Amino acid sequence: MKAQMGIMEYIIMTFFMVVVIIVIIFFLIGFQVGQFTLQKHGSETDRALALSKQIVSSPLFVKEESVFDDGKLTSLTTLGNICPELEAMFGNDWFFEITVLDSQPIVPCTRNSYPNCNYWAFCVQDENSISFDFPVNIHRSIGFSDSTGIFSRTDIGIIKAGIYVN
Repeated sequence: MKAQMGIMEYIIMTFFMVVVIIVIIFFLIGFQVGQFTLQKHGSETDRALALSKQIVSSPLFVKEESVFDDGKLTSLTTLGNICPELEAMFGNDWFFEITVLDSQPIVPCTRNSYPNCNYWAFCVQDENSISFDFPVNIHRSIGFSDSTGIFSRTDIGIIKAGIYVN
């Protein structure tokens, strides 16, 4: 009887040790999964920031760094779906939108609405994304006119640039 109790103690102690080891294994696996998710989110954030930096310095869109040219933006939007060509330059699954902060209703820039427009969008889809908003300047080629001619102006706007995530 005493030998059976000794064996039972060892069996119970072994059972609890196995349970503790299994709990520790699950904890470590959960920790690693959390670290992987955090690292993935960090790399997506880094990619979105790098895309923003590329866009605000690309001569395809800007007059000078961080000063977008409305003529360039409008001409690119009138070309139709240029996303495949732009994806060759900037990679896949990205977008950006520029909005002039002029307290007017949003009017997308097209051949017919230019220069009385205030919104440009490139490669925008309705999917989950990580994006950042930054203030930018927008050079308006046709700003205002008086008796001496037509003058350009620079407006303040917001760029929303980001990447699509799965």
